[in-house]
Amino acid sequence: MYKKRQIGKIVWLFLILLSYVNADAEICKKGSTYFLTHFLKVKNPEKFNMQWAECELKLGNEDAAISAYERVLIYYPNNLEAVTALARLYSKNHMNFESEKLKQSLDNSRLTPQQRQVVSKLLDNEKTLISTRLSATLNYGYDDNLNFGIYVPQFGKKLNNIESSFNSFSFNGNHINELDEVGGFSLQGNWNFYVQNNKNAHYYDVLYGSVDAGVGYGTSTMLLYLPLVYRHMETLDTYLYEQYGIAPRLTLVLGKSLLMNVDLKYLRKRYIDNFRKDGDDTLSNLAVGLYQFYGKNYIYAQAKYNHFNADSITPVPFVNYNYFQFFAGASYELEGIAILDVNYQYGKGHYQDHINNISNIERSDDFNQINVSVQRELINKLTIITSYNYTNNNSNYQTASYSKQILTIGVQYNY
Repeated sequence: MYKKRQIGKIVWLFLILLSYVNADAEICKKGSTYFLTHFLKVKNPEKFNMQWAECELKLGNEDAAISAYERVLIYYPNNLEAVTALARLYSKNHMNFESEKLKQSLDNSRLTPQQRQVVSKLLDNEKTLISTRLSATLNYGYDDNLNFGIYVPQFGKKLNNIESSFNSFSFNGNHINELDEVGGFSLQGNWNFYVQNNKNAHYYDVLYGSVDAGVGYGTSTMLLYLPLVYRHMETLDTYLYEQYGIAPRLTLVLGKSLLMNVDLKYLRKRYIDNFRKDGDDTLSNLAVGLYQFYGKNYIYAQAKYNHFNADSITPVPFVNYNYFQFFAGASYELEGIAILDVNYQYGKGHYQDHINNISNIERSDDFNQINVSVQRELINKLTIITSYNYTNNNSNYQTASYSKQILTIGVQYNY
């Protein structure tokens, strides 16, 4: 108790002296006094040191601000506001060794790729950034409804559910090459590959691949990425379709560990399958999402609007429609045990064609999906992941109603 009183006196006198140095000092003094009291009562070092760092910056004491921000990261390594502020200060003061250490700490953090890109931009003002990230996942799972949404066209009859165990492999990569001679610009690319082999139903095996590549432009608080996109899908024993177009993305750091994403897409789909080729369509998409970080944990929400416009509605029905999606979820680290992720998706589809030639009722779908996964690091860069996924689609067009469950367990290697 005596030490607490002494610390309180020293901090109080320090802030009083500072209040005569700068016009913002009075606000600084009040704020720090409040957080000092709050810290002594509830032991919240993150808020206390963030407030302390902000006060030091207002007073022009960059060395002291750096120390305070570093104390924040001791307790909460993924505090995006502290990381961003430190990155600016390190770069401004040419603290290359500290910048490199901070960058290395991000390699094993749970920041999103977009956040890493924004922060890396701050850390690498004086040199070219070349970064490659790779991830491979091997899964074993069970699906109780592989043929969801599949029906016999001649009779409009829904098929019986087909269930099977399966194994799958996915590979994902991201590459950034910052063009140092052209300030703020970079060349970027992402690629994804997925293959699924079903034990009892090879007709529904899946081979999927996608790649995007383009130009990025970043500052200390934003990243704009303008890529071209290509996608390829094989299933139902056929090369089903290919898709290509553009998909710009804007990522903004709003402060207080808040990240915002704005995505646009315009994609053209070309079916190879003879029955579906008249249903070639274009997808126009707009999505807005927010990510709020709390130390190592985060919550997010995203709203997405999709418009599908097909070349023809015959012989394939229900290809012109609008689809709204809402996503929400959270990621929470059980310290020293595992990481728990919970994700929910709701979808609402409105179709432009009627259910049959007689009825004037338009098809309408309500989609709900929940996914729960638990991951634990076995050794450095190698993680074991288990997940459960439940999906239910209710539709006034009965052949489109279905529910399904998928359970998987696998290992992931990150490089």
